[in-house]
Amino acid sequence: MFNWDQKKVCITGGSKGIGFEIVKILLNKGAVVYNISRTAPDYNHSNLMCHRADLYNHIPRMNVEFDVIIMNIGANVGFRPFDDLDEEEIERNIFLNLNVHVILAKRLKYKKIVFVDSILSFSGIPNSSLYCASKAFISSFNQSLRREGKDTYIVYPYKVNTGLFDEIKDFMTLDKRSVAQTVVSDIENNVKSRTIPFIFNIIPILEALLPISFADFVCKQIIKMFTKIKKD
Repeated sequence: MFNWDQKKVCITGGSKGIGFEIVKILLNKGAVVYNISRTAPDYNHSNLMCHRADLYNHIPRMNVEFDVIIMNIGANVGFRPFDDLDEEEIERNIFLNLNVHVILAKRLKYKKIVFVDSILSFSGIPNSSLYCASKAFISSFNQSLRREGKDTYIVYPYKVNTGLFDEIKDFMTLDKRSVAQTVVSDIENNVKSRTIPFIFNIIPILEALLPISFADFVCKQIIKMFTKIKKD
């Protein structure tokens, strides 16, 4: 069992959502946590080091060898068609969801790297093109790093109660504290990958087996069923 006491952990986006819950759990386990985010967590602890930075404008260099780095930061432009997005939105979201992870993975020294991904990496859904594509990239990036011999872990959760996908109905919504506990437990037990809930592992299989036209139709119908209808 992995012992967190005095282990150095770097996390991005640890001031809210899943990241904030992970920070609190790790601090309670005795870890020394370095959080990188635009705002400081609403939490005081002697082992919490806060580096306030907008990662879109500045990716810090840290002369620390971390036991674990957790790539948690994520951005979403909303549930909107690609044609409705402007170039600035596209550039910012790709940079935050993709470039930041890659640059930090290159720039920081670490023993283990963790990615908080999404089940949306399994399939491109309408009105969420940038998010799906960037998460798919991170999934492949993690796989490649693992096959190069790096110690990695990736988690693919469904919608979490963080406000990132307000347009999706709350059916089966995951609790951020529960997801954070699963992430920490999986790191302790050297699990390599987890999909929450497990049933969503069937998505890539269905994508491979179904004809493209039928898979597209099914995806659109599911999205209609799960999306909240906005009233004018």
